[in-house]
Order: sequence, then structure tokens, then C-alpha cells
Amino acid sequence: MPSTPLHTHNTPLSSDIILNAYKIGLFPMADSYTSSTINWIEPKQRGIIDLKEFHIPKKMKSLMRKNKFTIKTNTSLKAVINLCASVDNRKTNTWINKDIINCYAELGRSNICHCIECWYNEDLVGGLYGITIGKAFFGESMFSLVDNASKIALLSLGIILIKYNFKFIDTQFITKHLTQFGAKEIDKEDYIKLLNISIKNHNNFFKLPTDMTSSDLLHEFNQIS
Repeated sequence: MPSTPLHTHNTPLSSDIILNAYKIGLFPMADSYTSSTINWIEPKQRGIIDLKEFHIPKKMKSLMRKNKFTIKTNTSLKAVINLCASVDNRKTNTWINKDIINCYAELGRSNICHCIECWYNEDLVGGLYGITIGKAFFGESMFSLVDNASKIALLSLGIILIKYNFKFIDTQFITKHLTQFGAKEIDKEDYIKLLNISIKNHNNFFKLPTDMTSSDLLHEFNQIS
């Protein structure tokens, strides 16, 4: 995993530094939850979901129609980030440290960092967070406390982004979990070209309704896809 060290542990992380790094193709990862060292990562092969190729598997469509979860946006950002850092004992090897948590929470207050949340009754059981610049969504992390909650969050995100004419989701790396939804790897040079085109546009992500159902989102997807 190649990285470009822009800061030492003595250099404070800030929201402006994070945004400027994303605009040139870098993203931050701490050594651990308790570490103050930030590594700046620039993969040679970048994971993305081109939203023109976004796919919802038949099994997941069936699950979305059942409305098991209430889908919310931007109501509990810091809780989502903390759960991404701590679920499954991730604090022993997570890349999300306290500085990252605080900076992304600050970006949330500026309508730049956003989260998709899956609620079951009164419990937050899954979700993801990331930042928007122009028509690009930079996915940071996701968590799931019950089966399929993070998948439903990702699918909800994809539909929302398509509705608002976003270009792609930056997944950073590729996993089998992501390829079923259309994720692929592209060369760093191709990524930078896509990035430069996408970040020039305005986005309306922060204008979303707070609560949605997965079946309503699926209905919208069927209409626009």
C-alpha cells in the first residue's frame, strides 16, 4: 500500500488539509486509534464505483422492498464515525484516530462530510460516511451491527448520488463485497482525470430529506436507471 507522508505526528490534521489532499488524489489513514501519525495514501490502482455502472443485485432488491431499516441521512455523523472505528474490536487496528474523527465531524458541520444511517426501531445498526467534493463522493468507512445493514446503506447512497448526478464513489480499495455493486479498479492516471472533471461541479447532497425508506429509494432507482 503506497503512501505519501505529507505530515509527521507533530503536524495537526485539519479539515482544509483533508480537502486539499482529496483534490489531488490522497486520503488519510492513521497508524491506529491512539496514534497521532497520519499516512497519506495514493494507491496505484484506485477502487471506484462508476455510477453509470452501479448495480443492485436481485437479492438486495428483495431486501430493500421489505423496509427492514429506516434510512436516515446526516442525523448521527459522529456516532457513525465512532462505530466505524470501534465495531468488531477495530480500535486495535483501525486507521480512524481521534484527530480524524474530529476533523470529519467538523466537515459534517460544513455540509461536506455526510453519512447514511440504517436504523432498526430506535437503534443505529449500520451506516457509512464520506465526503463530497463536486460530483464525487469519497467513501471513508462503513459498519454493520446486523446482517446487510452496511450493504443497504451503500445501496441507498448509490441511488441518492445517481439522483443528484454524481459521477462516482471513491471506495479507495476493492473488496468482493464492493464488486457485486459495480466497483472496479482504475489506474492512478485515469483516476486523476476522473477526479479533476468531477470536483468542478456543485452538489446538492446536503438538501436530502432526513428519513427515507429503502423501498422508496429502490422505486426511484428503477425510474432513473
